[in-house]
Order: sequence, then structure tokens, then C-alpha cells
Amino acid sequence: MREPAITQTPAMIELRGLVKTFRHNGIQVDVLTGVDLDIFRGETLAVVGASGVGKSTLLHILGTLERPSAGQVRWEDQDVFSLDDRSLAAFRNRKVGFVFQFHHLLAEFNALENVMMPALIARVPQAAAREQAEAILVRVGLKERLTHRVTTLSGGEQQRVAVARALVLEPEVLLADEPTGNLDPKSGIRVQELILELNAEKGLTSVIVTHNLEMARVLDRQITLIDGKAIILRGE
Repeated sequence: MREPAITQTPAMIELRGLVKTFRHNGIQVDVLTGVDLDIFRGETLAVVGASGVGKSTLLHILGTLERPSAGQVRWEDQDVFSLDDRSLAAFRNRKVGFVFQFHHLLAEFNALENVMMPALIARVPQAAAREQAEAILVRVGLKERLTHRVTTLSGGEQQRVAVARALVLEPEVLLADEPTGNLDPKSGIRVQELILELNAEKGLTSVIVTHNLEMARVLDRQITLIDGKAIILRGE
């Protein structure tokens, strides 16, 4: 395990008093009840906990896909939820890369086209988008699969395409929700190793929701969600 990058101050991202509630059949469901957490630049952080405790919800709020019911998320001292929806979307596209358990690739396109998509949406010129997508696909070991439709790729290869897509715009933060949960053990280990390698190479900050305790152990820090709050299991 590499040296953790958690002694840096101030924190890159600060979560304070984070609350998230939903209403289901007229009943209020309290998912997050006051999460306080500092995330430091360059670290890898595992988020663990039982099913249904709010791990994915926490990740979605951290990545600004959902707004909290109360509390603050500050990125480098900016209260991101003070932004309007358009500005928040631009912030998210610039700062965050997402990897999910189910890769959500576009079946009608090949690997290269899938990875180019975020760059094209960000209005990167097509030639530059293609160059960036090719480079990251080569880095994740898919040089020979660029023009293969994603439906012809193995599960592990598809997830590597998803990792490449998340990183094509060189975000500062990688958020991964059970990135190895839908893979066989060998493919899962390869994707785990890839995320750690890229985190180190590109100076990423990575927050990874996982049920895989072996994966959680090799990350810099580990927290668990219990009763809607974050409890540090390992790290400071």
C-alpha cells in the first residue's frame, strides 16, 4: 500500500452536517443524518457499510448528482450547492469522474466512441477528443479493442472502458460505486489495481464505495456508514 496522502491540510472536500431524507409512501426515510467528513487531495477512501445505509446516496451528493436535504459540501472552500443547476453541472463535468457497478456504456457504440462521449459533450473538438480517448484506452490496456462494440467485450473489459470514460477529461476526483461488484474475482482484481495505479499516476482523489473488504483494506482510509453517520474505521 502506498503512503496515504491524508496529512495534508486543509481538506480538499469538506462535508458538514450532511442530511438526506426521502419520502416513501408518505413516510419520511432518513438516510444520512449528519455526516461530517474531510477528504484530502490524493487519497483513496473506501466507504463501506451494510446494504441500504446510504453509501451510494453519499457518493451521489459528493459528486453533486443529488442535493442534500441539509448541510454543506465544500470543495476547496466553495459551497458547491450554492451554485445553480447549470453551474453545478459544469462544475461536475470539470471536476468529477464516475464509475458505477453497472458500466452504463452505450451499446450501439464502440469502446472509443463511448470514451469520447464526455469530451464531445464538453465541446472538445472531435480530433482532440479522439486523441484523448485513444490515449486513456491504451493506458487501461484496451489498445486492441478501440473499435470493438462494447457488447462484444468481456465484463472486465467493459468496466475498463467505463474507467477510461470517467478519466478522459482528467477530473480531479474519481467516484466509484461498487466498481468490481459485477465482475469475476480475476477481473475485479485487475480493475481494482487499475484504479489504484491511475490514482497514483494522475494525482487523483478517489472515493470508492465497496462491499469488497480486500479492496477496502488496500486504500488509504476506510469509513463505514452507521445510522446515517460516517465512522472512521482506519486512518485519521
